[in-house]
Amino acid sequence: MTSFFSWNLVVEYFPNILSALPVTLMIVGIATIVGLFFGGVIAFLRIENIPVLSQIGAIFVSFIRGTPILVQLYVVYYGVPMLLQLIQIDVSSWNKIIFIYITYGLNTAAFQSETIRAAILSVPATQKEASIACGLTKYQMYTRVIFPQVVRVALPAFGTTTIALLQDTSLAFTI
Repeated sequence: MTSFFSWNLVVEYFPNILSALPVTLMIVGIATIVGLFFGGVIAFLRIENIPVLSQIGAIFVSFIRGTPILVQLYVVYYGVPMLLQLIQIDVSSWNKIIFIYITYGLNTAAFQSETIRAAILSVPATQKEASIACGLTKYQMYTRVIFPQVVRVALPAFGTTTIALLQDTSLAFTI
């Protein structure tokens, strides 16, 4: 009976796998940066309960977290160019990797927004009240009091989301 696992195949294909590592790490890096930025914006909009933008953010997060990343890849790669053609924007010359960056960036933004929002909400309300009582502005309250505590709470979830993103990049080959 032949062996199910072959070290010869590992040695043979490992250089091919290693050659794709920079592309994978670039997808993860760009998606993480985009996701943290837009995720922070969405989380802030939802926490501050800005009337229309809060609901749009909630719908976006619900849609992205409720659909598989493969479906999102197809929607961005095939659907967005069709919508942009309606307003006379031609994206047919764009490289496929741009659509991958957009998809993974938006996906990461949805997941990171919930991580950031949960971390901000985990800070006791007394911290916010004490900041305001001390005369800090809202910006100073967030930067000096809230965000240092948020980082400590959000870091484990951020690491988990980044590892999941690294695993999800394997689906980018479909485009």
